[in-house]
Amino acid sequence: MKTDIYYFSGTGNTLYAAHHLANRLGAKLKPVAALVNESGIETDADAIGIVFPVYYGDLPVVVKKFLGHLEKIKGKYIFAVATYGGGAGSSFKTMSQILEARGGILSASYGVHMPQNAFRKPWENNDATLDHALRKMERIADDAKDRKTGKHYPGVLMKPILCLMHEAFKPLYKKGMLKYSNASPETDFDMLVHLADKSFTVSDACNGCRICANVCPVRNINIANGRPIWLNRCENCLACYDWCPSTGEKALEKRPFSKPF
Repeated sequence: MKTDIYYFSGTGNTLYAAHHLANRLGAKLKPVAALVNESGIETDADAIGIVFPVYYGDLPVVVKKFLGHLEKIKGKYIFAVATYGGGAGSSFKTMSQILEARGGILSASYGVHMPQNAFRKPWENNDATLDHALRKMERIADDAKDRKTGKHYPGVLMKPILCLMHEAFKPLYKKGMLKYSNASPETDFDMLVHLADKSFTVSDACNGCRICANVCPVRNINIANGRPIWLNRCENCLACYDWCPSTGEKALEKRPFSKPF
């Protein structure tokens, strides 16, 4: 049975997971960011894997847009893998709603804890976290081969409460975004995510190496006069910050608010 795996990754956690899944399943890897602007996205695969990071307790904006372009998915086995430093939040609920509107069903959902990139966790052992994640990938691949269905992630019994918490915190996220984006209070939350880059700055430590522009998965950065310019279609993945070779000298200044999930 043919399997395609669609993924979105900023700092590399999700790419790591998607790559291991693809190897175990003999699947083809397809980057969401490269397909998101296509009007209709179809696959002849019998199974579809969607691997994504959790931002603000939900799907990244680019993944929502991608899912809304999927076509002819009725009857296909669709499994989703969320990578996160905290929890899945409302991401699977959002995905299910979008897929059902497109005629599909989310057959199975999995959560995989990965190293936190939104803020520091000095107590976390990244090697142990990655080892555990790799074992989880093997289990997920075996489940996908067997077309296993259901919800398989930590905190699933707390999901209703966690979803309510996410909805309760969302106004606080928006308040912070509004402050640093100078947008109007009526601005849609997803648009505010795109405008999050208005709070990014660059210092004299920047040497114009272009790494930030090269690693940005949505091509949101141009380099002008040796300095990055953000184009306000940010996914807030922090790839530019985390991959900057001069972050120790604060070439890129991280925005004052971060993703708590």
